[in-house]
This record gives sequence, structure tokens and C-alpha cells, in this order.
Amino acid sequence: MRVAPWALLALVACRKTEDVPAYVEVPAYTMTTALGQGAPSTKITDVWVTVNGDFTGVWELPARIPALATGDARISVVPAIKRNGLFDDRLRYPFYSTWEGSATLAPGTTSTLAPVTAYLPGLSFWLEPFDAAGTLLNAATPEDTLLIFRAETDPALVRDGTPVGGVELTAANSVARLITEEEFERATGPVFLELDYSTDVELDIGLRYAQGSFVAEERYVTLVPTTSNGRSPVWNKAYIDLSTLWNTSSVTARDLFFEARLADGQSAGLVLLDNIKIVRFE
Repeated sequence: MRVAPWALLALVACRKTEDVPAYVEVPAYTMTTALGQGAPSTKITDVWVTVNGDFTGVWELPARIPALATGDARISVVPAIKRNGLFDDRLRYPFYSTWEGSATLAPGTTSTLAPVTAYLPGLSFWLEPFDAAGTLLNAATPEDTLLIFRAETDPALVRDGTPVGGVELTAANSVARLITEEEFERATGPVFLELDYSTDVELDIGLRYAQGSFVAEERYVTLVPTTSNGRSPVWNKAYIDLSTLWNTSSVTARDLFFEARLADGQSAGLVLLDNIKIVRFE
């Protein structure tokens, strides 16, 4: 049986229309915090997106996501971060809520979403925002000094108008270390350190702890410089996974340290820190 040419054209046109996707656009992810959770600082780099229960994949922000769906669609957007700052270790952050909403989809059109996340209930926070009278970080030696920079005296150095902490390095004092004196207790489940930072030198983040009669140190992450001149800050945010040693039952007396050092040929350096948090489930 022969098919009329106009029928073939209609069939092809129909198939082309059916294959044209709608698009869901996620320019960015924002965050809100409650009292006792610190500033709403975040660096969500990727999203897991589901449309009408179908997983569409992992998308780097800003994202424009094709979806073969039409009409009113249920959309779920899960926020993800780069664990330990590593490009190839992208993790659905265990403490952020998933955004769920709806959009009306049509082939060839784009629906723009504005997802918002918040911390999940049942979390415990250790906070150092550097805006209290004292600080929770201590200089490891008399040569090390924790500096507090304020908007009224150092407006170019603060991140959002609130005080920030920092250390300055010189040729005479080329290594500086800040450490907590908390002896953090064991946790079960995920534990993350969050911090905002700007640095023109390498910054090591590690853990000092006791295991039996031995005191040990483990360097978790080295954060690379964000700027070539510490007096012109370029802020970044890191999520450091502390879960392994926080979950190890034989480990006690846990304390974090932040250690900066001048590279060969450098005569000065500046590290700025803000919104330091340790987040875990209660």
C-alpha cells in the first residue's frame, strides 16, 4: 500500500515535534539559615534533577536541562558540592534540603527555577564567625597571631561587612598555625567543616588527635591560593569531609588546625577566614 507524500510529511513533522525537549534552567541555588546556624554562605556547584520522577542527570551550575515532558511537571533539585574542593568529587551535600516545585513545560520553551535550600533539622553546629568578643581559634605559638579585621578599619578585607579572622606571614615568621582547643567528641554519620577563605599562600587544614597514648596529626586538605595579593581578597568556600576520624571510636581529643606557610620566593602572605562551621547530626 502506497502512502501519500503529505501523510509522510505529517508523520515526520509529528515525530520532530515530539522529540523537541522542554528546558529547565537553574541559574543558581540560594540558601537561608536560622538562628544558631551561622551565615547563609554556600557554594553549590552541581544539582541532581528529577522531572516527574525521572532522573535527568547531574548538572553543573548554571544548568539548562532538557526534559522530554510537557504540561505541569513535578521537579526535584538536589544541591551538591565539591567535597574537599576536588573537581571530580561531587557530593550530594547531606545537610542541605532538596528543593521541590513545579513548572509548566512545553517543547522548545525554557522554565527558569529559583531553588532555595536550608539546613536539615536535627543538626549540630560549631561556629566561629569572628564577630564575638573572643574567638574559638588559638595561636599555636607566641609568634603566631590571630588578627581580626573589621569593616571600619579594613573595609577592603571583610567579606560581607562583618569581621573576619586572619593571619599575616612575613619573612621572619614564614609559618603560622591556628588551632582549636575543643577536644571534639566522636560523631556517627557525616561531619563536615565549612569555611569561607581568601589566601595568597597555601593553607593546610588538618586534625590533631589522640589515639591511645599517641598524639597524631593528619593533614586533610591543602587549599591553594585564591589571589596573588592577599590585600585584594578573592573569596572561596570549601567543604571538608571530617567524617572518617570523627567516626573512629579509638580517636579522642580531636582539634582542627589551620596552617599557612610562605612559598619559596615569597616575603609576605595573608590568609583570611570567615564563617567557619563544623556541621553534624545531633
